[in-house]
Amino acid sequence: MNKQFRGLMSAQQIADGVNAALRNSRQLAEDARTLLVAGSHAAAASLAALSIEEEGKMSILRELALARDEGEAADAWRSFRNHSKKNTSWIIPLLAAQGARTFDDLRASTDPKSDHPAVLNRLKQRGFYTNYSEDSGWSEPKDAVDKKFAEFIVDWAERSARAQREVTTEEMDLWIEYLGPVWRTDMDSMRQALALWADEMNKRGLSDASFAEWVRGTPAKARPASG
Repeated sequence: MNKQFRGLMSAQQIADGVNAALRNSRQLAEDARTLLVAGSHAAAASLAALSIEEEGKMSILRELALARDEGEAADAWRSFRNHSKKNTSWIIPLLAAQGARTFDDLRASTDPKSDHPAVLNRLKQRGFYTNYSEDSGWSEPKDAVDKKFAEFIVDWAERSARAQREVTTEEMDLWIEYLGPVWRTDMDSMRQALALWADEMNKRGLSDASFAEWVRGTPAKARPASG
């Protein structure tokens, strides 16, 4: 078995990894929809959870791009290979339904104290495996996963993966340039750097202005598509 890689990566390698994760996320979401239409809602929900995990790798790879040494890179790789670290985004539509519209509103989706990553991981397990509990006895996936929730999570996985876009090495170079100096400092500095990065992306034709507006607190009309 090959030893797992835990080191630093170039901007090109990061961009390649982000794009590979995005393509696989879209494929898993498409497969989940196929299963849902076929009536296999439990397995569809589990595949949708896997799609969300794959999309979650995109943000973790951005963290890896900002790693200053081998230790920080190893931390990022641990998150990359940890299921619960990758499945935070599914809570976003629920937060939006409660009125969340800005960068600060949606920070709850990445709150390390929240249990929603574990909730989705449990859903994924229930959609694939039989289980036993003292209260209810044996359970099968088709009974353990609510059909309505399966429909919700498949819909979110599809829309979320579709909203993302592939990235370029130039974009990752800019990400490192603007975010690297303030990474893991205070939130205000990182937010300002993020907005400046988004402005530069817009100037170079790599994105539009909506992401910078969203970061600064302007209510977003749509979820940012930069990963």
